[in-house]
Amino acid sequence: MRSKRSLLLRVITYAIILMWIIFTIGPLYWLLSSTFKPSSEAIGYPPTLFPKNPTLQNFKNLFTASRFNFYSYGHSFIIGSGAMLISLLVAMFAGYGLSRVRFKGKQIVMTTILLFQMVPILATLIPLYQTFSQYGLYNTHLGLMLIYATQTAPMNTWLLKGYFDTIPYSIEEAAQIDGLSRLATL
Repeated sequence: MRSKRSLLLRVITYAIILMWIIFTIGPLYWLLSSTFKPSSEAIGYPPTLFPKNPTLQNFKNLFTASRFNFYSYGHSFIIGSGAMLISLLVAMFAGYGLSRVRFKGKQIVMTTILLFQMVPILATLIPLYQTFSQYGLYNTHLGLMLIYATQTAPMNTWLLKGYFDTIPYSIEEAAQIDGLSRLATL
């Protein structure tokens, strides 16, 4: 009786895993196979699982079309890198301070940081628009970097605080004995 029950449980488990794999990998396969199909076949009915006439024409169209602009990728790279640097600088100092400095209200600050992660960006759009317009940051790279950085800084602070908690304080003491300041130790 147990073997039948365990066999049934294993079959159900494998069926669920198989369905999960199909639902997660299926769309990725469809996306990849559609890139090698001509446009008429990709949007045609009935849909085909495998390309009948594989082609690289879609890739050629992508890179030679006049509307495709690699310049925008450069902007994305600049804005993403700048936002990352701003966020990590703020989070590094905040995480280090929260990890190493003892002060009254530390738990309140930690809870506030956690709560800031839960604020959706849509709830801040109107105040951000007003503030950025007032300070001349509207429609600038720096303005966009600041928006992205403020959205990622709470999570980065939380993660870096946890990381700094794992570093033994004796390492910092040894660095200070060697003559390093707290900033240099960081």
